[in-house]
Amino acid sequence: YGIKEECGMSPNSHISETPDACFFFVDQFVVVDHTNHDVYILSVCDHASTSSTGRSDHVRSERSWLDETEAKLLNLKMMTNENDRKTQFVPLTLADYDEAFSMEKSRSEYLEDVKRCMAYINDGESYELCLTMQMKKKIKKLDALGLYLYLRAKNPAPYAAWLHFSDEDLFICSSSPERFLQLDRDGVLEAKPIKGTIARGSSRDKDDHQKWLLQN
Repeated sequence: YGIKEECGMSPNSHISETPDACFFFVDQFVVVDHTNHDVYILSVCDHASTSSTGRSDHVRSERSWLDETEAKLLNLKMMTNENDRKTQFVPLTLADYDEAFSMEKSRSEYLEDVKRCMAYINDGESYELCLTMQMKKKIKKLDALGLYLYLRAKNPAPYAAWLHFSDEDLFICSSSPERFLQLDRDGVLEAKPIKGTIARGSSRDKDDHQKWLLQN
């Protein structure tokens, strides 16, 4: 949504203080396969662009990182239990700070947007309407990772992420029930929006009936 301007569309009227898009180049990472309960440790090494001596040094460095990471993962359960005993995230409440959230728009402006959306729907000119509003609140000290773990515990969602953009001093704590888009290696594009859905049935047959209602 935020980078539609790159595709020739009109720019957003809202100017964000953070980048519209950020990309990670990840050459060392751990992959957790929740389906098969496997864990993979990967390191990317470009052998073609280095000399034999440099390549050998790089390989030793990568193997050292792989071994160290494996040892940390094998001891993760014990480390986690120790950390749980030492520290515990205490969620903040609105009472902790006098300053309330500041809204991007006033109530009257938001209601006016609702009326505009209803007019578009009535005219058949809407594909997807999503009225969102940004809220801001200054918090001097915040454990971003602790907040994310607390969010995951209280709102376990299938599409959750914690991102730290160190150059931007930006943290993203996301816990979403919907998938925007996924493109797999076979070229299959999948979307799992929460909009336009319907309640689950109490049985498989009722589920199939609900599915039929959505499709028709």
